[in-house]
Amino acid sequence: MTQIRKDFLIERYSIISEKRGSRPKHFEAKKVEEKPGQVCFFCPGNEKLTPPTIDQVPAKGKWKIRVFRNKFPALVPPKGDHEIIVDTEVHGGGLHNLTKEELLDVFLMYEKRRKVLERKYKHVSVFKNMGREAGASLPHSHTQIIASNFMPPISAQEQTAAKLHYDKWHRCAWCDDIVKMDKKRIITESKSTIAIMANAPRFSYEAWVMPKQHRGSFSDMSRAEMLDFCSVFLEILNKMQTELAGIPYNFALHTSPKGGSKYYHFHVEIMPRVATHAGYELGEGAYIVDVSPETAAKIYRASKN
Repeated sequence: MTQIRKDFLIERYSIISEKRGSRPKHFEAKKVEEKPGQVCFFCPGNEKLTPPTIDQVPAKGKWKIRVFRNKFPALVPPKGDHEIIVDTEVHGGGLHNLTKEELLDVFLMYEKRRKVLERKYKHVSVFKNMGREAGASLPHSHTQIIASNFMPPISAQEQTAAKLHYDKWHRCAWCDDIVKMDKKRIITESKSTIAIMANAPRFSYEAWVMPKQHRGSFSDMSRAEMLDFCSVFLEILNKMQTELAGIPYNFALHTSPKGGSKYYHFHVEIMPRVATHAGYELGEGAYIVDVSPETAAKIYRASKN
């Protein structure tokens, strides 16, 4: 069966064509290749191989999280900035190997750097490329932050549509979507966090994690809510390890713009790279996926311990 799905908020369309019905266990993750004896720039002890440390956790001594400017930046001041957050000191590890408390430290660093850069630039994007197909050039787990003086199209569309929805209904669009969505799209939920399948995914198994109550940013949550969010986030990452064979993935944080916390709902969009975007996707901006959100949610739920 073929369906055409529209994103609940913006003008983005997906064609759902479940013809092959490939099970995720058939996927094979390809790692970023390392040459024998190759030095990792991001490992502890090699700090002199990167730009100077901007921040770290803990603040002194041996670090577990380290921040520095990208040595090969996409943007430089005054047009923008580009930072690297090495989110674990363990080479070959990933966020899925962290405890929820350790992951909370990572998200708090995301917020800390976002707020610093937001004072200088119009938009700050926090995103992760994990694995070769997801765009990672180095095997050591890290997250990137790009600040710019322009508003990227997807964020601009979301913010405009979200404000229009709020002005008309006096409610958040994401909060409304959580209430009315087909429950078959829900992967898992806890006291204060919910993980759902995107209704119009760009990739099969695209999952979104967000607080149930309206929160404009990660900082708007209580510590208990933050830990709960990290627990659910880890659950999704670990489901991807088991059900998607550790497939490469991207994720992006979507945070309210300045003054937009009433109408914009913080969430993280996780995109497993189970397919390669080709001519149609790149040329038209619409997406063909071969697993429906409902089927994908069912597969995710099947791995629940």
